[in-house]
Amino acid sequence: NGVIINFHNSLLPTNRGRNAPSWAIYNDDSITGVTWHYVDSGVDTGAIICQKSFDIREGSSALDVAKKCMELGILSFKEFIDCLLEKGKCKVISPSGELGELYLSHQVPNQGLIEFNDFSKAERTLRAMDYGPFSIFPKPRVMIDSKAFTVNSYRLSSTQHNDGVYREGDNILFVKNKKLINLNIS
Repeated sequence: NGVIINFHNSLLPTNRGRNAPSWAIYNDDSITGVTWHYVDSGVDTGAIICQKSFDIREGSSALDVAKKCMELGILSFKEFIDCLLEKGKCKVISPSGELGELYLSHQVPNQGLIEFNDFSKAERTLRAMDYGPFSIFPKPRVMIDSKAFTVNSYRLSSTQHNDGVYREGDNILFVKNKKLINLNIS
């Protein structure tokens, strides 16, 4: 009789399934973390062995959060592996909260669309899809005059521009309350 455990990069029972760092950012979670749990017949529903949490820093990308999860996952693994190897089973902890959303591989935050009607949502969508050099999701898109453009890169900063959406060549500037999203499009 073997025991199967799993590492998940969220605080289960929230953000079950794939790309949990992305969903933590998109859902505007202020805290996330890692969970080691036993595997059962559900998806990320097994008894929890160990959890560790951390604050999601403002402006963090999905890659930033994923890296922090990996680091914390290794550290937390060291806390229970001896017990598991010696006894074959570890004490479990009760999850806090109800069973969260299950995210599948084909799901993309906001369907990958950057919309100009909600600055916070646009910023969270960009950061949630940002795994740096890794192609976890297709590139985000933006609609301008009923035409779809691909977002090649983005930059978040402050500005003195007035609120609004401006086009400057291959760049779209989205400004709200002195915050700027600069999108390079093609």
